[in-house]
Amino acid sequence: MKQKLILVFIAIIIGSINIDVIAQELNIIDDKSETILRSTSNEDKSDLFNKGYKLHLGLGYGASTTGAINEEFIKFDFINSYQFNNNASLGFGVGLRHFIDKKNNYSKVFPIFLDLTTNTSNRFPIYLSAQFGFIAETDCVLEYPGIYLKIGIGTYFRLSDKLALKVGVSYDHMTIYSSYWSSCGFGYNDLIFGHEEVNAISFNIGISFN
Repeated sequence: MKQKLILVFIAIIIGSINIDVIAQELNIIDDKSETILRSTSNEDKSDLFNKGYKLHLGLGYGASTTGAINEEFIKFDFINSYQFNNNASLGFGVGLRHFIDKKNNYSKVFPIFLDLTTNTSNRFPIYLSAQFGFIAETDCVLEYPGIYLKIGIGTYFRLSDKLALKVGVSYDHMTIYSSYWSSCGFGYNDLIFGHEEVNAISFNIGISFN
């Protein structure tokens, strides 16, 4: 009888040891799984942009939405901004709008503006941007400034840790003041002054360095 009890006791001890070993192995597996999940989560939540200075260079093509005026232009933007976190940046920019239609009284205008950009996380990197400032033609940049407004939406594609490709569309509004000399006959010329409202849809592409 004593031998049977001893054998049962030994079997219980061996069984408990095996259970402890299995439990430890399961805990190791759980720890590894949590580590993998955390690393994956951290990769998903990694910042698209680092906090600090950001430079954006952009190109685009715009076409007027007003039927009475056929305006097409090529655009270039140079924006210096500060990235506050992964979701917001504020900056100052200058640009060039080169109009293709040679019949206009102006061919090139310069916008000077503030730029506010917000964007979502890496999984669905959608951005919203707003620019507000003034715009003027080359002959009277400071004399007759007009209103410049741009609202855009698009997406980013990360190319490296510090480089991203930006693609999107925008609505552009420009109030352009211009002046030109018009012949009145009899050897006289008259200075004509006026303004033009340009509302356009633009397709934009750019590179952001951070």
